[in-house]
Amino acid sequence: MNSTFSRFMNLLGDVIAISFLWFVCSVPILTLGAASTAAYYTAAKCIRHKNGTLFSSFFHSFRQNLKQSVLLTLLFGLLLGVLLLDCSFFFGRSLIALYFFYFLILAALCGMIYACVWLSRFHLKTLHLFRMSFVLTFRHLKTTVLLLALLLLCALGIWLMPWSVLILPGAAALTQTFLLEPLLRKYAPVPEEGSEEAGKWYHQ
Repeated sequence: MNSTFSRFMNLLGDVIAISFLWFVCSVPILTLGAASTAAYYTAAKCIRHKNGTLFSSFFHSFRQNLKQSVLLTLLFGLLLGVLLLDCSFFFGRSLIALYFFYFLILAALCGMIYACVWLSRFHLKTLHLFRMSFVLTFRHLKTTVLLLALLLLCALGIWLMPWSVLILPGAAALTQTFLLEPLLRKYAPVPEEGSEEAGKWYHQ
């Protein structure tokens, strides 16, 4: 019983630590993508695969992907800004068009989740990753719906209980690993036996 309680408390501590790091590193806004990428990377590596240390893993991913993730954040931010302007234009004019742009906004939010997760694992050019995130969004609709539900639940939880920002981001990152690790393995090339890639933590 004590062992179960101890494991739960360790898990809770890791989730809180990831949430805190995500919150602090997201404050400049432009680093939101880097923080989200690092949060997923850390949850997958340290919690799911029991590999590495939490703080060093988070900042390793954050530094490694900072430049590219800032560009992705700008691209998605620009896209969301245009879609929001379209929504304001069609508000009160065309309900069908308004719902269509709402749908595109939700798709863009899910696309950013896919982009951050793929960035945490693969080395891809920014525009290719941007385009691929939308292919993944519509190709894996079941996963996309679950990711969207998770995102909205977290946003609602933080809106109603601001203190939950110290728990929900880490919990969301950990939950995402159960949804997305199978997809990441599906898209990852099979490494040659005995190669350096085959020894990476995500192949174990």
